[in-house]
Amino acid sequence: MLYELMHLCSTDYFKKIYCENFSFSPHIHNCFELVVCLSGKTYITVDKKTYELKAGESVLIFPHQIHSFAYSESRHMICIFSPKTVSAYFNPRSTLKPKSNKFVPDTALINVLNDYKCNSQKLFEKGVLYLIS
Repeated sequence: MLYELMHLCSTDYFKKIYCENFSFSPHIHNCFELVVCLSGKTYITVDKKTYELKAGESVLIFPHQIHSFAYSESRHMICIFSPKTVSAYFNPRSTLKPKSNKFVPDTALINVLNDYKCNSQKLFEKGVLYLIS
């Protein structure tokens, strides 16, 4: 298993990437990771539980949850962000893990995040991430 050091989170760490037909071996890091399936379907395993995501579905992976991506024909957006960005949400829950990481976010919210340009309006970014978490 890989511990991703590149995601050692500063207070305002936020990275957004798009992937197609993506797979990644089990790994862990200190950040939240939001995965939104944009088209097709993909399989994501979080703490030994596998989720099938179809277009419009998401998983929110908490810090220190082991997760991996199985190769599938899909396109998805991944947002990796510091737990410090949403500290009012995360701090009281830092020792907890969700029963299910999968959820269906509001389409308008995902559109806003999809259009968001990294490293611009930090307050706006923080507001969107609080709505998701």
